[in-house]
Amino acid sequence: MIITNFDIILIGPSWCYNAKGVEIALYLVVLVLVAGFLLYWLQPRPVDFFRCYKDDPSIATSLRIFYAKPIRIVQVGGIAWPYYVGGLGGRAVLFIHGMGGSYDIWWQQLQYLERTHRVIAFTLPVEVSTLAEVERGVQALLDRERVDQLVVVGTSMGGYIAQYLMTRMPQRLRGVVLGHTFPPNAYVRKRHQLLAVLLRLLPAVVIRYYGWYVYRTKVFPAAGHSAIVRCFLLSKLFSKRSFLHRYRILIESFALDPERYRSIPKCIFESDNDPLVPAELRDALKATYPEATVYTFHSAGHFPYLNAADAYNTALRKCLEGVFDWV
Repeated sequence: MIITNFDIILIGPSWCYNAKGVEIALYLVVLVLVAGFLLYWLQPRPVDFFRCYKDDPSIATSLRIFYAKPIRIVQVGGIAWPYYVGGLGGRAVLFIHGMGGSYDIWWQQLQYLERTHRVIAFTLPVEVSTLAEVERGVQALLDRERVDQLVVVGTSMGGYIAQYLMTRMPQRLRGVVLGHTFPPNAYVRKRHQLLAVLLRLLPAVVIRYYGWYVYRTKVFPAAGHSAIVRCFLLSKLFSKRSFLHRYRILIESFALDPERYRSIPKCIFESDNDPLVPAELRDALKATYPEATVYTFHSAGHFPYLNAADAYNTALRKCLEGVFDWV
């Protein structure tokens, strides 16, 4: 047979056995490339907090003052743990941030308490992905700073970590604040199981879009569209690796016998409109620790230590003085 046209020269799907098919394929390739370029170019990027936030000059000034203070580094297994230490008091308070946070997200609490307490806050290193690694880092940090007794304040993922630390170092804890968090459970893993798989497969740019979507549709409205929440969170957009490692920590299960830790004083901080911790998980936390003192913030969202700092600091002071006797 003599080949007389282009129809059977190409090897591939039937729709590209001719010149028209090749043309369509090229259009699709160009379309994908353009879409990918636009997706990358238009992705949310970290903003400068001080350019973004224009509401209260005193808040911006307080953060500038805070950033002028030095941070310290402790090496744990070859991983650098950056942390802040302030205050002159002998009563230590350790702050543990949530999944989207870092040490400086607590600056309003650190400045408030360092007049009367020794305050410590760290940033979870991107390399850390298990609760055991978190414990090793915290223990090393406390040993370096010669802290034997302390109160732990954890929020969201940090509150989950605080519960794990309660099982690992109960002798060191004079009190625990469990803020906007939940006890060990299967609910979070099951609810986000498919999403977790997709996010591992998708490029980092998609994770940034997903994070921005959650912030825009859930977090910001619940915080009353607070400028401080919006500007601070958008200044701290994190990497895919960090997101996945912190998510692994958030869903890691561990054995917890609440009866063994009844003697450790506890405060539970919650918001009645928390968009990230549903009511059933908030109720589960209170049922797990019925002895805890509960403070409920009204219409404050997931980050009241940012957008309702005065109320948060007052509740924190009440816990330290009235519940923990840590003065």
